Amino acid sequence: MASPKVSLVPSFFIPIAAFLIWFVLFFSYLPILEKDLDFSRQITLVNLYLSNIILILTWFLCGRILFIVFAAAVSLLAAYLMLDLGELGMGVHIVTVALLYLWLKHITDKIGREKLAKMMERDKIQEGLNLAQKMLEEKSRLLSALTRKLERLQYMREFSDHLKSADNLEATGRIIVKEVGEMVPEADRVLLYVSDDSSAGLGLIAQFSRDGSEEKAKRGNEYDDWVIKRSQPLLIEDARTDFRFLKEGAPTPRDRSLCVVPLVSKSTVCGVLRLASDKPGMFHTDDLRLMDIVADLSAVVIRNILLFQKTRELSIMDSLTDCYLLRYIQERVTEEIQRSARHTSPFSVIMADIDYFKKYNDEFGHTAGDFVLRNVAEILKSCVGPTDIVGRYGGEEFIIILPQKSIEEAAQIAEAMRTAVESRPMKLRREARTITLSFGVAQYPSDGVSRDELIQKADLRLYRAKHAGRNRVVSL
Repeated sequence: MASPKVSLVPSFFIPIAAFLIWFVLFFSYLPILEKDLDFSRQITLVNLYLSNIILILTWFLCGRILFIVFAAAVSLLAAYLMLDLGELGMGVHIVTVALLYLWLKHITDKIGREKLAKMMERDKIQEGLNLAQKMLEEKSRLLSALTRKLERLQYMREFSDHLKSADNLEATGRIIVKEVGEMVPEADRVLLYVSDDSSAGLGLIAQFSRDGSEEKAKRGNEYDDWVIKRSQPLLIEDARTDFRFLKEGAPTPRDRSLCVVPLVSKSTVCGVLRLASDKPGMFHTDDLRLMDIVADLSAVVIRNILLFQKTRELSIMDSLTDCYLLRYIQERVTEEIQRSARHTSPFSVIMADIDYFKKYNDEFGHTAGDFVLRNVAEILKSCVGPTDIVGRYGGEEFIIILPQKSIEEAAQIAEAMRTAVESRPMKLRREARTITLSFGVAQYPSDGVSRDELIQKADLRLYRAKHAGRNRVVSL
């Protein structure tokens, strides 16, 4: 596109040049005026009125100041001619120039006022547009925030419904971390820790990671301890610059942003929910408030599950020996029979009885007898695997269920139990006594295909061990 031509002549050159030409031409007529010719006056008047046109051009092209200078010059010249020639037309010219100035001033002032009014109106409209734009942006931000809150409320509703379907701690933990990961997409990892009464600390129940990695710290870290100690939520924008957790010589933390909330139920902290991101500044106060609500709901559900498990354990566990009660043992024997029948695999049952237990009760009292029962139970449980079950059959008798164990393997385990008990003397009223046990072993299905047959066979062999001299294992 061709660039526009730029004029080298300034805007005020034309009226100045026109004025100079007029001035030269006007004085060239002075000799004619001296000859007293009729048309000379007409020529003079024509030149004077042409000067008015030049003055108008000067006004519009050069402004007021130059116009006043030119007007004064023309007026002085007209006054000189009027005095010299005594003509009325010169006076008319002066009056005309004055009126022209006043008229032009009125017009320009009016135009200026209208221009100023338009500018003010334009500024007002622009200000209104800017205000409307800001209001629109604010409403858009509020609408976005409201939409996000509605989405989170919907998540909370689904979250609550899903929690109702969980019936154990592990399933509840998986639901919590999965739902939280969907609620807060900024979180790279979501970890749920629950208080472990056995270790007086935290235990990792469930975790969610977007990259599939697993958390190595199964017992919590300093952030979780901080939250538990104060029972307050914790929001960290950048763990590498937070002075509360900076330690000299400590490795650089992987987690940059953290949102950690306690699970509090009835003024008791029962766990910690931790959200972590590899980037700084990913969590805000809205996320913290949302996690507070999630933590409250989760704490109630987790506490109920823990109470249910505790109640169930109390209903099937012997309070003295911490072994399973006979009712639960009978149910488990029936389940093992059904499972072994489906898979055509054996399992074994051991019956154990403390030798001369009545003697200890009579000689040292029932408190000493309870001490013996507790210690024997601990030794028996230490000799079996995680899938094996130790129960109290009644009085001083114990029953052990060994899934997928043959009678030979069960006899070896019974012998290990017998040796372990015998090798650990127990102090009864400051007197060391060696405790011994007799064992009877039976196997499904060779020794019985029903629960009663199997237990009766093991009990019969226990009876034979007693009559054979006690402190022995009978499996045949």
